[in-house]
Amino acid sequence: MLECRDDQTMIDKMQRPCSVFITFETEEGYNRAVNYNNTIKMKDFTKYKTFLYDEIEIKPASEPSDIIW
Repeated sequence: MLECRDDQTMIDKMQRPCSVFITFETEEGYNRAVNYNNTIKMKDFTKYKTFLYDEIEIKPASEPSDIIW
């Protein structure tokens, strides 16, 4: 159960995304995203490990041909 002190806090906790799909315009952007999990292990980049107090995990999406509909 979510413990909240006010209505706005409750709304903020309920609207937090759990996963997203991102598209990139360049190959460089894609490669940076793929390497993100290794980058945050470096001392200078650990501050980028979380977003809205939750850890971020980045992984490539499945190819459409790999999905069984």
